[in-house]
Amino acid sequence: MSRTLVRTTRLNAKLGNIVTHTCTIQNFTTAKDDYQQDIKTWADLTDHVDLDCFMGNESGGELLQPDKTQKIDSQVVNIIGYKPLIKSSYRVIIDSVTYNILNVGFDPSKTLTRLNVEVVTI
Repeated sequence: MSRTLVRTTRLNAKLGNIVTHTCTIQNFTTAKDDYQQDIKTWADLTDHVDLDCFMGNESGGELLQPDKTQKIDSQVVNIIGYKPLIKSSYRVIIDSVTYNILNVGFDPSKTLTRLNVEVVTI
């Protein structure tokens, strides 16, 4: 059975200041160019555009490699609603920042979808 989060007046009062972002989930697709060569591209996942979400805990670190150092910032993104189609191979865009989805989880009542994400800058 699917549950839907109904935003009542009381819930709006609690979440009103928290839900400050909208996010879009994208999945990896392949298209053909004019020469019938595969072009790897990202496309919006159907019914996963402009979802209400809020950011959670932030952490970070560095990944040292012989020729460069990568700064890795990871966050938790909570999406309002149960979104079982999201996979860890997808990405999420929030405020024009693109994050790789590391894993996906749900709260026990299936009213929130929790994404562990990272943005990597070189």
